[in-house]
Amino acid sequence: MSINNEVNKLLQNVFQIKISSDKIDFINKKDIDKWYENINFFLNSLNESANNYKLINYNKKDIDNIFTPKDIENIQSNLIMDIKIINPEITPELTAWDMLTRLEENLKSIEKAQTEYNEAIIPAIRAKTIHDTFLKARDEVLSGLYNDIRDQFVKLYKSIHKLDESQFSATIQPDKAGLEFEVDFYGRGNHPPHALHSEGHQDSMGLCLYLALSEKLNQGLIELTILDDVMMSVDADHRRQICNILATHFPNRQFLITTHDKTWANQLQTEKVVSQNESIEFYDWNVSTGPKTHQGFEIWESVKRYLKENNVPEAAAELRRGSEEYFACVCDALKVPVAYNLNHVWDLGDYIIPAQETYSQYLKKAILAARSWEDKEKEADLIELNSQRQQIFERIRSEQWAVNSNVHFNKWSNFTYNDFLPVVEAFEDLWGLFRCSKCGDLIRVTMIENKPKAIQCRCQSINMNLTPKVK
Repeated sequence: MSINNEVNKLLQNVFQIKISSDKIDFINKKDIDKWYENINFFLNSLNESANNYKLINYNKKDIDNIFTPKDIENIQSNLIMDIKIINPEITPELTAWDMLTRLEENLKSIEKAQTEYNEAIIPAIRAKTIHDTFLKARDEVLSGLYNDIRDQFVKLYKSIHKLDESQFSATIQPDKAGLEFEVDFYGRGNHPPHALHSEGHQDSMGLCLYLALSEKLNQGLIELTILDDVMMSVDADHRRQICNILATHFPNRQFLITTHDKTWANQLQTEKVVSQNESIEFYDWNVSTGPKTHQGFEIWESVKRYLKENNVPEAAAELRRGSEEYFACVCDALKVPVAYNLNHVWDLGDYIIPAQETYSQYLKKAILAARSWEDKEKEADLIELNSQRQQIFERIRSEQWAVNSNVHFNKWSNFTYNDFLPVVEAFEDLWGLFRCSKCGDLIRVTMIENKPKAIQCRCQSINMNLTPKVK
């Protein structure tokens, strides 16, 4: 306990007495003011350093009066008496009157609140009824919508990931103002998509959910679907399957698709989601002029245009590059075994030779299968096709060397339009062997239990059975 703290407490108490004496014009007001000044002076002296203590020229009696003024009892008695005169003691009757007055004010407040409550209760009941009816109707509509699209969503997703998630399932139902959306993870129960699935799988789920919702909500109203770079994190193995669901599940819907992925753009064309003349490439973009556009077309138009300009090297380069892209898709569609390259770089020879060999093997199997089923008409058609294949393959073997010699610089190479035109025609016929002339779709192999069972196009105009009759 410090002297400073105790003196400060005393000073605060005397200050309150001083305020009271000021209000009532107390007769001993000067004594109280002097009392307050003395204590304040003493407190300030305590706060100064030892060398600067101010000397108080008081005798012991005067020093005692600093804390307890002389005649303090009379001063206190006079102060209390004056206060009582100005503020008489409250009688029980006055206390009761004040209480009744406050009760009256509170009663009026209660009556006002009761009136406001009675006025608000009916609108509140109506609002709650409307709100509950809305929630019930919303849940019914959303539950119906989610039930309608769930099966389509699961079907689309399984079409993309049929090799690794063939048992996929999903739960889609409203949860108050939100949505409970959980999907199966390899038979280990349903979980939110972001819990266990990769970003690529989540993106493909989002696409499938969007397509299912768009089909349900926009049917007969909006037949246009816009997909803006939806393949950013979907791996290459599943992109072709997305092309397939767009082509097979939504044949009557118009799509506007943007992508930075050149491979997927080519896949969209080979799967006939879009045609060559419906593809537009943007290039050479800048802030001032915007992008330039390039209308897509089959390479034959470009190649023959270069030939007419007698620009054989450019025609050869266009033919080679286009054929590499085309036969990469052919090898994928027919499950052609291409020699592995650690650098992941393949040229035309890496694709075209195994594609020809695999096609020949499939065609021979189809002839034997037709013969086993005693389908003479089919067998004759396939034998005729095999004869055409042999002629085209022979022409390619004879002419293919001319492509490389014109792509690369050779002093002795001096091809003209007439020299290179047979090469172009041979390749054009070769391309035609691997796709349907009616629907334009690439032929592809149907695998069952990892075994080739048929070669088909989308419209089934080409349908070569590879499974012989069991005897």
